[in-house]
Amino acid sequence: MISPLLNEVVAEGSPEPMLFTTDQYHRLSETGVLIEGSPVELIEGVIVLKDRRDGKDDTMIYGPRHGYSLAKLFARLDDHLESVNFHVRNQNPVTLTDKSEPEPDLAVVRGAMEDYAERHPAPNEIVALIEVADSSLRFDRSTKQRIYATANIPIYWIVNLPDRQVEVFEQPDATRGEYLSKSQIDESGEIQLSLPGETSIVRSVADFLPPVNS
Repeated sequence: MISPLLNEVVAEGSPEPMLFTTDQYHRLSETGVLIEGSPVELIEGVIVLKDRRDGKDDTMIYGPRHGYSLAKLFARLDDHLESVNFHVRNQNPVTLTDKSEPEPDLAVVRGAMEDYAERHPAPNEIVALIEVADSSLRFDRSTKQRIYATANIPIYWIVNLPDRQVEVFEQPDATRGEYLSKSQIDESGEIQLSLPGETSIVRSVADFLPPVNS
């Protein structure tokens, strides 16, 4: 539920809220104001709750459908990437700007895990970002798409659980904050993840989705 104060902020009827930088956000965790591992992320200076529900309740815990798809995606992508000097990060932060540090469900990044022992990946090190969406579908299509395109992330996928398809966004236009190429691949099709160096991974969309009877 949106508080009356937030409604006033939107209507420009209250003072402007304080926005956090990534450094301030990190200090909140370091000092214990935010518990490490809290289900939050920093989006354009605002600390927001991550929504990984299956659309069936009001909690912010993982839904089983979301968890299933995430596990399948990780397994099907990670088994190939290390050999070509990439790896998959599972629900870890990426630092896009000094005010945005989202935690996408999966990030395909350059290099080895050890390269990021002291920092999070930056936009020029990210090949693709993937969100698994049910309750979060509208947010992933709008806000997440905008900040990912603005950061020039080459590839963005939304694994759309309600419609059983993957939405593919490519060719980011950073100035407009949107992707110029948008397509949908349903569960009968295959999806290709193109990596720098003329390497690609082709997988069945159905393999990322929960069984129909789940």
